[in-house]
Amino acid sequence: MGFILGGAAQNFIQNSTDVEEIDPATLGTEAHEAWKDSQKVTHLSSLADLVSVNGTTDAMGAANSTAIDVKKIKGPDGIERWVVSLPSTQDWQLGPDAGALNDRDSNVALMADNPLLRTAYERAVLEAMSDAGIPPGSDVVLTGFSQGGIMAANLAADRSFPYNTVGVVTNGSPIDSFDIPRKIPVYAFQHVTDIVPTLDGSAYDETAPNVHRVLMSGPVSPLDAHNNKAYTDSVAAWEKQYAEEHGGPPPGVDVFTGEVVDHSVFTTHE
Repeated sequence: MGFILGGAAQNFIQNSTDVEEIDPATLGTEAHEAWKDSQKVTHLSSLADLVSVNGTTDAMGAANSTAIDVKKIKGPDGIERWVVSLPSTQDWQLGPDAGALNDRDSNVALMADNPLLRTAYERAVLEAMSDAGIPPGSDVVLTGFSQGGIMAANLAADRSFPYNTVGVVTNGSPIDSFDIPRKIPVYAFQHVTDIVPTLDGSAYDETAPNVHRVLMSGPVSPLDAHNNKAYTDSVAAWEKQYAEEHGGPPPGVDVFTGEVVDHSVFTTHE
Protein backbone atom coordinates (compact mmCIF):
# COMPACT_ATOMS: atom_id res chain seq x y z
CA MET A 1 0.00 0.00 0.00
CA GLY A 2 2.84 2.37 0.84
CA PHE A 3 4.44 1.66 -2.53
CA ILE A 4 1.21 2.48 -4.36
CA LEU A 5 0.55 5.66 -2.36
CA GLY A 6 4.15 6.75 -2.88
CA GLY A 7 3.77 6.27 -6.61
CA ALA A 8 0.57 8.28 -6.57
CA ALA A 9 2.27 11.13 -4.71
CA GLN A 10 5.09 11.12 -7.25
CA ASN A 11 2.50 11.86 -9.98
CA PHE A 12 1.98 15.31 -8.53
CA ILE A 13 5.67 16.27 -8.53
CA GLN A 14 7.06 14.55 -11.63
CA ASN A 15 7.97 16.73 -14.59
CA SER A 16 5.43 17.41 -17.31
CA THR A 17 5.84 15.35 -20.47
CA ASP A 18 5.95 16.46 -24.10
CA VAL A 19 2.54 16.44 -25.78
CA GLU A 20 2.29 16.33 -29.56
CA GLU A 21 -0.31 15.56 -32.20
CA ILE A 22 -0.37 11.90 -33.18
CA ASP A 23 1.45 10.97 -36.38
CA PRO A 24 -0.50 7.93 -37.61
CA ALA A 25 2.55 6.72 -39.54
CA THR A 26 4.29 6.01 -36.21
CA LEU A 27 1.48 3.87 -34.78
CA GLY A 28 1.46 0.10 -34.50
CA THR A 29 -1.16 -1.93 -36.32
CA GLU A 30 -3.87 -1.95 -33.64
CA ALA A 31 -3.36 1.68 -32.67
CA HIS A 32 -3.42 2.72 -36.32
CA GLU A 33 -6.70 0.89 -36.87
CA ALA A 34 -8.13 2.71 -33.84
CA TRP A 35 -6.87 6.02 -35.24
CA LYS A 36 -8.61 5.30 -38.56
CA ASP A 37 -11.81 4.47 -36.66
CA SER A 38 -11.54 7.78 -34.81
CA GLN A 39 -11.33 9.68 -38.09
CA LYS A 40 -14.59 8.11 -39.30
CA VAL A 41 -16.55 9.88 -36.55
CA THR A 42 -18.09 12.89 -38.31
CA HIS A 43 -21.12 13.33 -36.05
CA LEU A 44 -21.89 12.62 -32.41
CA SER A 45 -25.58 11.75 -32.41
CA SER A 46 -26.08 10.19 -28.98
CA LEU A 47 -24.58 9.58 -25.57
CA ALA A 48 -23.63 6.11 -26.80
CA ASP A 49 -21.48 7.76 -29.47
CA LEU A 50 -19.47 9.55 -26.78
CA VAL A 51 -19.02 6.30 -24.86
CA SER A 52 -17.91 4.53 -28.03
CA VAL A 53 -15.26 7.19 -28.68
CA ASN A 54 -13.78 6.46 -25.24
CA GLY A 55 -12.91 2.96 -26.40
CA THR A 56 -11.20 4.27 -29.52
CA THR A 57 -9.19 6.73 -27.42
CA ASP A 58 -7.99 3.87 -25.20
CA ALA A 59 -6.99 1.77 -28.19
CA MET A 60 -4.95 4.55 -29.80
CA GLY A 61 -2.66 4.77 -26.79
CA ALA A 62 -3.01 1.41 -25.03
CA ALA A 63 -0.27 0.77 -22.44
CA ASN A 64 2.48 2.42 -24.48
CA SER A 65 1.25 6.02 -24.51
CA THR A 66 -1.56 8.36 -23.54
CA ALA A 67 -3.96 9.41 -26.30
CA ILE A 68 -6.26 12.43 -25.84
CA ASP A 69 -9.00 12.91 -28.44
CA VAL A 70 -10.28 16.47 -29.02
CA LYS A 71 -13.25 17.23 -31.26
CA LYS A 72 -14.86 20.56 -32.08
CA ILE A 73 -18.56 20.08 -32.73
CA LYS A 74 -21.40 22.27 -33.92
CA GLY A 75 -24.50 21.40 -31.93
CA PRO A 76 -28.13 21.28 -33.06
CA ASP A 77 -28.48 24.78 -31.58
CA GLY A 78 -25.68 26.08 -33.82
CA ILE A 79 -23.31 26.58 -30.88
CA GLU A 80 -19.77 25.26 -31.17
CA ARG A 81 -18.41 23.16 -28.32
CA TRP A 82 -15.40 20.93 -27.74
CA VAL A 83 -15.59 17.25 -26.78
CA VAL A 84 -12.54 15.83 -25.02
CA SER A 85 -12.26 12.05 -24.67
CA LEU A 86 -9.90 10.90 -21.92
CA PRO A 87 -8.26 7.45 -21.67
CA SER A 88 -8.79 4.87 -18.93
CA THR A 89 -6.13 2.95 -16.99
CA GLN A 90 -4.03 1.16 -19.58
CA ASP A 91 -0.72 0.64 -17.74
CA TRP A 92 -0.96 -1.33 -14.48
CA GLN A 93 2.79 -0.87 -13.85
CA LEU A 94 3.72 -4.50 -13.43
CA GLY A 95 7.21 -3.53 -14.61
CA PRO A 96 9.15 -0.24 -14.90
CA ASP A 97 7.13 2.99 -14.79
CA ALA A 98 7.08 3.69 -18.51
CA GLY A 99 4.47 4.10 -21.21
CA ALA A 100 1.04 5.61 -20.57
CA LEU A 101 0.54 8.37 -17.99
CA ASN A 102 -2.95 7.00 -17.37
CA ASP A 103 -1.57 4.25 -15.17
CA ARG A 104 -2.24 2.73 -11.76
CA ASP A 105 -0.50 5.53 -9.84
CA SER A 106 -2.37 8.32 -11.59
CA ASN A 107 -5.62 6.46 -10.88
CA VAL A 108 -4.97 6.66 -7.14
CA ALA A 109 -3.70 10.24 -7.36
CA LEU A 110 -6.79 11.48 -9.21
CA MET A 111 -9.10 9.96 -6.60
CA ALA A 112 -7.26 12.08 -4.01
CA ASP A 113 -8.64 15.13 -5.89
CA ASN A 114 -5.89 17.46 -4.67
CA PRO A 115 -7.01 21.04 -5.46
CA LEU A 116 -3.48 22.45 -5.28
CA LEU A 117 -1.50 19.97 -7.38
CA ARG A 118 -2.10 18.42 -10.80
CA THR A 119 -0.98 14.95 -11.86
CA ALA A 120 1.26 14.54 -14.90
CA TYR A 121 -1.72 13.03 -16.74
CA GLU A 122 -3.89 16.07 -15.88
CA ARG A 123 -1.19 18.49 -17.04
CA ALA A 124 -0.92 16.58 -20.32
CA VAL A 125 -4.67 16.88 -20.88
CA LEU A 126 -4.53 20.64 -20.34
CA GLU A 127 -1.62 20.98 -22.78
CA ALA A 128 -3.44 18.87 -25.39
CA MET A 129 -6.54 21.06 -25.07
CA SER A 130 -4.42 24.19 -25.48
CA ASP A 131 -2.53 22.73 -28.45
CA ALA A 132 -5.84 21.81 -30.06
CA GLY A 133 -6.66 25.50 -30.12
CA ILE A 134 -9.43 25.57 -27.53
CA PRO A 135 -9.69 29.20 -26.40
CA PRO A 136 -9.87 29.71 -22.62
CA GLY A 137 -13.47 29.92 -21.45
CA SER A 138 -14.80 27.79 -24.31
CA ASP A 139 -17.64 25.33 -23.75
CA VAL A 140 -16.32 21.79 -23.33
CA VAL A 141 -17.80 18.35 -22.80
CA LEU A 142 -15.59 15.86 -20.94
CA THR A 143 -16.01 12.13 -21.39
CA GLY A 144 -14.14 9.02 -20.31
CA PHE A 145 -14.33 5.36 -19.33
CA SER A 146 -13.08 4.24 -15.91
CA GLN A 147 -10.02 6.40 -15.07
CA GLY A 148 -10.94 8.59 -18.05
CA GLY A 149 -14.25 9.34 -16.33
CA ILE A 150 -12.41 10.07 -13.08
CA MET A 151 -10.27 12.58 -14.97
CA ALA A 152 -13.40 14.12 -16.52
CA ALA A 153 -15.02 14.54 -13.09
CA ASN A 154 -11.76 15.86 -11.62
CA LEU A 155 -11.50 18.59 -14.25
CA ALA A 156 -15.20 19.48 -14.04
CA ALA A 157 -14.88 19.88 -10.26
CA ASP A 158 -11.74 22.03 -10.55
CA ARG A 159 -12.72 25.69 -10.10
CA SER A 160 -9.43 26.76 -11.73
CA PHE A 161 -10.11 24.75 -14.91
CA PRO A 162 -9.65 27.33 -17.70
CA TYR A 163 -12.66 26.16 -19.71
CA ASN A 164 -16.43 26.20 -19.25
CA THR A 165 -17.52 22.61 -18.68
CA VAL A 166 -21.06 22.21 -20.02
CA GLY A 167 -21.38 18.44 -19.69
CA VAL A 168 -19.72 15.27 -18.41
CA VAL A 169 -20.25 11.68 -19.56
CA THR A 170 -18.63 8.81 -17.66
CA ASN A 171 -18.99 5.05 -17.85
CA GLY A 172 -17.67 2.58 -15.31
CA SER A 173 -16.19 5.37 -13.17
CA PRO A 174 -16.30 6.07 -9.40
CA ILE A 175 -17.01 9.82 -9.48
CA ASP A 176 -19.40 10.46 -6.59
CA SER A 177 -16.71 11.99 -4.40
CA PHE A 178 -16.10 14.88 -6.82
CA ASP A 179 -17.84 18.20 -6.13
CA ILE A 180 -19.02 18.97 -9.65
CA PRO A 181 -20.92 22.30 -9.81
CA ARG A 182 -24.69 21.86 -9.95
CA LYS A 183 -24.92 23.76 -13.24
CA ILE A 184 -23.04 21.00 -15.09
CA PRO A 185 -25.17 18.06 -16.32
CA VAL A 186 -23.52 14.70 -15.70
CA TYR A 187 -24.43 11.31 -17.16
CA ALA A 188 -22.77 8.56 -15.11
CA PHE A 189 -23.39 5.14 -16.66
CA GLN A 190 -22.84 2.08 -14.49
CA HIS A 191 -23.39 -1.64 -14.96
CA VAL A 192 -24.84 -3.07 -11.76
CA THR A 193 -22.32 -5.93 -11.96
CA ASP A 194 -19.35 -3.57 -12.45
CA ILE A 195 -17.56 -3.13 -9.11
CA VAL A 196 -15.29 -0.30 -10.29
CA PRO A 197 -17.90 2.50 -9.95
CA THR A 198 -18.47 1.39 -6.34
CA LEU A 199 -14.83 1.84 -5.30
CA ASP A 200 -15.51 5.32 -3.95
CA GLY A 201 -17.90 3.77 -1.44
CA SER A 202 -20.89 5.85 -2.51
CA ALA A 203 -22.02 4.35 -5.80
CA TYR A 204 -25.62 3.88 -4.72
CA ASP A 205 -26.00 6.95 -2.52
CA GLU A 206 -28.33 9.74 -3.52
CA THR A 207 -26.83 11.85 -6.31
CA ALA A 208 -26.90 15.61 -6.82
CA PRO A 209 -29.76 16.94 -9.00
CA ASN A 210 -27.41 17.50 -11.95
CA VAL A 211 -26.10 13.91 -11.92
CA HIS A 212 -28.03 11.34 -13.93
CA ARG A 213 -26.75 8.03 -12.61
CA VAL A 214 -27.97 5.40 -15.03
CA LEU A 215 -27.78 1.83 -13.70
CA MET A 216 -27.90 -0.83 -16.40
CA SER A 217 -27.92 -4.62 -16.18
CA GLY A 218 -25.04 -5.30 -18.58
CA PRO A 219 -22.98 -8.52 -18.60
CA VAL A 220 -23.33 -10.90 -15.65
CA SER A 221 -19.58 -11.29 -15.15
CA PRO A 222 -17.92 -8.36 -13.32
CA LEU A 223 -14.91 -8.71 -15.64
CA ASP A 224 -17.10 -8.47 -18.73
CA ALA A 225 -19.13 -5.65 -17.18
CA HIS A 226 -16.10 -3.33 -16.94
CA ASN A 227 -15.66 -3.10 -20.69
CA ASN A 228 -16.17 -0.06 -22.91
CA LYS A 229 -17.76 -1.99 -25.79
CA ALA A 230 -20.27 -3.51 -23.36
CA TYR A 231 -21.02 -0.04 -22.03
CA THR A 232 -21.52 1.31 -25.55
CA ASP A 233 -24.09 -1.39 -26.28
CA SER A 234 -25.85 -0.89 -22.94
CA VAL A 235 -26.06 2.90 -23.30
CA ALA A 236 -27.40 2.59 -26.85
CA ALA A 237 -30.09 0.15 -25.62
CA TRP A 238 -30.95 2.46 -22.70
CA GLU A 239 -31.29 5.49 -25.00
CA LYS A 240 -33.54 3.53 -27.35
CA GLN A 241 -35.75 2.40 -24.47
CA TYR A 242 -35.85 5.93 -23.05
CA ALA A 243 -36.97 7.36 -26.39
CA GLU A 244 -39.72 4.74 -26.72
CA GLU A 245 -41.02 5.41 -23.21
CA HIS A 246 -40.71 9.20 -23.20
CA GLY A 247 -41.17 10.10 -26.85
CA GLY A 248 -37.74 11.68 -27.18
CA PRO A 249 -34.09 11.60 -26.14
CA PRO A 250 -32.80 11.94 -22.55
CA PRO A 251 -32.84 15.47 -21.09
CA GLY A 252 -30.15 17.88 -22.22
CA VAL A 253 -28.65 15.53 -24.80
CA ASP A 254 -28.27 18.36 -27.36
CA VAL A 255 -25.32 19.69 -25.34
CA PHE A 256 -23.43 16.46 -25.98
CA THR A 257 -24.15 16.03 -29.70
CA GLY A 258 -23.34 17.70 -32.98
CA GLU A 259 -21.43 17.66 -36.24
CA VAL A 260 -17.65 17.27 -35.94
CA VAL A 261 -16.06 20.31 -37.59
CA ASP A 262 -12.50 19.86 -36.31
CA HIS A 263 -10.66 16.87 -34.86
CA SER A 264 -7.21 16.24 -33.46
CA VAL A 265 -5.62 13.53 -31.34
CA PHE A 266 -2.63 14.09 -29.08
CA THR A 267 -0.16 11.72 -27.51
CA THR A 268 2.39 11.65 -24.72
CA HIS A 269 4.11 9.08 -22.53
CA GLU A 270 6.29 8.66 -19.41
